[in-house]
Amino acid sequence: MRGPIGRFKYNLNEYHTVGLIAGGTGITPCLQVIRSCLENETNLTKFILFYQNRHVEDILLKELLDKLIEMYPDRLSISYFISANNTTTLNTTKNNTSNTHNSKQYNGYIQKELIQTQLSIEKCPLVCICGPSGFNRMIKDYLVEMNHIEDESIYIW
Repeated sequence: MRGPIGRFKYNLNEYHTVGLIAGGTGITPCLQVIRSCLENETNLTKFILFYQNRHVEDILLKELLDKLIEMYPDRLSISYFISANNTTTLNTTKNNTSNTHNSKQYNGYIQKELIQTQLSIEKCPLVCICGPSGFNRMIKDYLVEMNHIEDESIYIW
């Protein structure tokens, strides 16, 4: 198993919005950044988190993530993506998404179209990625197609 590599340095209020895309245990560095920034009252940065898992039961730290959404509803939104076809959902509706507070669930994988609408370089000048190597490559390629610049507006742990 490979862990996060490199150091991520974030200056307060450097970006208006930061996108985070995590796969499975890749939530760990993303959560560290989110908590550190949200708990600092002088930092106004907003965060959009896309979090991919196989099953709802695989979502690590779900209760903590939900609590953070409740505490910072204007600064944090989370989209959960569940790839396995199972019966346990987060209140899935007919259109395969569910919404509670600032969280949504999508059945399937993170789609290029959602990245484009929510994490475009104009809306999100920095996107950080952490997951398995194939996941990281795929997401990085999507972002580059949408004018993000590798090593400038994309950071991979």
